[in-house]
Amino acid sequence: VNATFIFCPSSGEPNLQITPNAVSLDTNFTWVVTTYDSSDGIEVWNLSLEILNDNLVPTFSSISPARYTIINDTNVTITVIGSDAQNSIANATFYYLPTQFIQYSVYNASTQSSLFTCIGVNCSYTFSAKMLLNLTNNESYLNGYVELTDLAGNSNNSAQYNFYVDSTNPTISNISVTNATVIASDSFSVSYSVDDDAFSLPVGFSAPDILCELYIDALIYNSTTINFSQTIVQSASLVALVEGAHEWNTLCIDSVSNTQKSSTYTFFIDRSGPIVTLINTTNGSIVELGSLINIEVNDTYGTVDSVWLEYNAINYSLSFPYTLNTSYFVDGNISFSIYANDSFGILSKKDFSLLVDGSAPIISNISVVEVTSSSLNLSWILSENATNILYYSTNQTLL
Repeated sequence: VNATFIFCPSSGEPNLQITPNAVSLDTNFTWVVTTYDSSDGIEVWNLSLEILNDNLVPTFSSISPARYTIINDTNVTITVIGSDAQNSIANATFYYLPTQFIQYSVYNASTQSSLFTCIGVNCSYTFSAKMLLNLTNNESYLNGYVELTDLAGNSNNSAQYNFYVDSTNPTISNISVTNATVIASDSFSVSYSVDDDAFSLPVGFSAPDILCELYIDALIYNSTTINFSQTIVQSASLVALVEGAHEWNTLCIDSVSNTQKSSTYTFFIDRSGPIVTLINTTNGSIVELGSLINIEVNDTYGTVDSVWLEYNAINYSLSFPYTLNTSYFVDGNISFSIYANDSFGILSKKDFSLLVDGSAPIISNISVVEVTSSSLNLSWILSENATNILYYSTNQTLL
């Protein structure tokens, strides 16, 4: 039993300093304090104190993200939940070393440090990689560890970290189909090569997933996910698209939202064969037997491959410049078709009808109807296959 006499001044409170003995187990101490003053006399006070013998290091119940994590250059939060026998987590500290190449352990390195914010056993630290690393100096690895300390000074620094800061976009190259390609079918297929710096990270890291999407006219038509450098082939159905010009491009997004968009390319959907037009006559008109009809054949996206005439179930090949000799036909109303095939194998057919006039009008039964001193009226019967306008004249002056 130790006793100490303390003289108290007339004003103020006494200051009593008590130092307990070292303990090897959790131990309760009790002190009896006796006070005496001239007016109240003697009073006895009991002071109790429990001394905890805390020699156990705190542990990590959970920590995120994982040790080998790919991060972007914006804000990242490390979250730690600690566990301690006395529930006495004091603080957590992040010791880190930025480097150009991975350094798996930095326990003996000259690290920098930042304190977590702890509430109870929950600690968090938010940092921006571009503030901790010199990205322009190719520092892309943030190596370090988290140290957890309790109120007794026991610490645990077993939570190691190796972050890779991915600040570059994926690359897209070797694209086909090329610009201004003509597609003469309802299916469309493109290929392109995709690469990313994060595909070649050192041991410990897992290759990231990269999402690549095919867009046609700003709408997504196909998507795929890759985790290594490769050539991607993506297809799309064009059934719902109209004939004419359209645009396509690709977009790739890596695991930390770095995005690369390819150039935009134009392609043309061709569903129509060549266009056939009669130049020096029109459909349904009257033509002279043996006359020549000029034909124009054009294709919007390709070239004209072959042209032929079908008449009376017989085909006749036509060569450029395309001319139709009406000697193929007989006198009277006739029908025929012109077929044309383009360089994409698309066939077109145009039907025509003509009135072929190969015979002169026949005049018969001429008679005098009336004769006067100044006029002569004649009548006759005319036979004419065509319905065109006829012109009449006499071969002699009437006297």
